[in-house]
Amino acid sequence: MRASRAGTARATASSRRRAPSAGVAVRVTAPLALRQTVLNLCAALASDGSALAGRKAYGTYADRIAAVTRMP
Repeated sequence: MRASRAGTARATASSRRRAPSAGVAVRVTAPLALRQTVLNLCAALASDGSALAGRKAYGTYADRIAAVTRMP
């Protein structure tokens, strides 16, 4: 358990802190195909019954992936 805490500490130490109450954003390097798969799996975040924050997060992530996909 100590090793996993150390790994988490390293991951969070290199990430950006958005606000004291907002938590930590962890950056992950992954192939585009994996990111597109994750986006498809998270499509429920964009449904009508979802909270505004979930829809906004999904839209932001979808926009980022679309921008990378369009790059020459």
